[in-house]
Amino acid sequence: MEGSLRIAEHLAEDWMIWLVLAALGSLAWAKFNYSAYVQLLTSGLFNYRLMRQEIREVPVLSRRGLVAMIPFSLLFWSLLLFLLLKWQSPSLAEDSASLMGRILVFFIGVYTLKFIMIQLLEGLLGREYGLEEYLFNVFYFLEFVALLGFPFLLLLMYFPLDQVSWIAPILFFLAALSYIWRLIRGIQGALSYRSPLIYIILYLCTLEILPMWVLVRLVQYQLI
Repeated sequence: MEGSLRIAEHLAEDWMIWLVLAALGSLAWAKFNYSAYVQLLTSGLFNYRLMRQEIREVPVLSRRGLVAMIPFSLLFWSLLLFLLLKWQSPSLAEDSASLMGRILVFFIGVYTLKFIMIQLLEGLLGREYGLEEYLFNVFYFLEFVALLGFPFLLLLMYFPLDQVSWIAPILFFLAALSYIWRLIRGIQGALSYRSPLIYIILYLCTLEILPMWVLVRLVQYQLI
């Protein structure tokens, strides 16, 4: 079956079960120890005032629930990108360990760099421009989609290939909607802090457009 997958097969590979179990274990641990934050992932989505109150009361990295959910979120997004790449180009599965490793390094690198850049900007511009709120929203929406989309991820992994065509659009819709929603909240927050327009454009170019462009180029490179 070199270069192609039979219709009866699914996208899952044997080693994925360990990552799924690790993700579920991470989620269970976070929910048991930081249930208030896990509840905030859904209750705060439509309650912006509640979200801002939470952000102002506790700094992002001091919010242990948010930090505890990062491994779950990282595994979700890495597995999702791997499955979508494999679905579109089955030949990539020939070196699945290398591909998965590069995806993990990519996500860790992008969001570590984003965190560092936000901290640097905050150091240069001061805390009055809402960068702490922006940083919270970055992780919040990544974790929200991971929590909501995990059941669909499992379906994408284990459903026969001829039945997964409806699952990918759902996950894409969740990811795209959350990304747009995060951008709107970021701009809304920046405006509420009276950030100059040039700073808002700088945020969008360096912290949103550039990482997304790198992700798109990575996907295009893998599919060529």
